[in-house]
Amino acid sequence: MHEHIKDVTRRFAKEGFLSITFEPYAREGGVLHMPDIASVLKVANSVPDERVMGDLDAIVAYVKQHPAGRADRVGITGFCRGGMYTLLYTAHNREVKAAVAWYGQLRPERHLVYAQPVHSTLPDRSTRLSWVFMAKRMWAFQ
Repeated sequence: MHEHIKDVTRRFAKEGFLSITFEPYAREGGVLHMPDIASVLKVANSVPDERVMGDLDAIVAYVKQHPAGRADRVGITGFCRGGMYTLLYTAHNREVKAAVAWYGQLRPERHLVYAQPVHSTLPDRSTRLSWVFMAKRMWAFQ
């Protein structure tokens, strides 16, 4: 797990949130040791989105049974590929109440959710979603 992501997780925990992160590429041996972005992408692109959605489902199930968990306040955030997973998971799991995607890229050729605006897949638009791009533009759907 990248140190920045560990630090963000710790900062959320210090603010009182039950904060959990995971390494979606751990089964492949991780990517931090990779020499270049081409090698990282070879691993990252080989992981099916459905597997990551299942991993996130397992984390939400854990949160729901954890004494410090609040099943009525599940939120998700992610950076880069994690931002993409944030958008996909928000459409996948109707229990997510808040989501912030930091410059996540949806790929039309792979993501059916892209065929319609992500906010239209949210249940009654009750999930608060912010999507922050590196170009310093932000769209917030409420």
